Amino acid sequence: MRRISEKQAAAMKSRYEIDGKNLAQIAAEFGFSASGVHNRLRREGVKMRRGGIPPIAATDPTSQKMAVSFQATGNTSHVAREFGVSRTTVRRRLGALEAAQARQQQRETQTEYPNCTGSID
Repeated sequence: MRRISEKQAAAMKSRYEIDGKNLAQIAAEFGFSASGVHNRLRREGVKMRRGGIPPIAATDPTSQKMAVSFQATGNTSHVAREFGVSRTTVRRRLGALEAAQARQQQRETQTEYPNCTGSID
C-alpha cells in the first residue's frame, strides 16, 4: 500500500482548498482512493466540505429566472417546460435559492447587529 507523501499532501490540499476540486477528482489525479485522500486531508487540518450538490448561490442566474417565471405563473410544470428540466429540479432549485437567500439575509443581520441573539428577554 502506497502512502501519500508530504509533497503530495500539500499539492492535494491546494487542489482541494484553492482549486475547489472534490475528493474523487484529487484521488484520480494522484492515483489514491477518495477515502485515503479524505483521511490525509483531515490529518492535515483541512476543513472538509459537505458532499453532494453544492449549494446554489443566491445570485445564480438560472435559479433567479426560474423564480421569476414561477412567481409569474405559480406553476412548476410550466417552469420545467420553459427551462427543459423536471419539476423536481425546479422545486429543488427554488428551494435551494430560497435557503441561500435566507442564509444571506441572516449573515447580513448578524453583521448589522453582531450582539443580537434573536431572543427578547
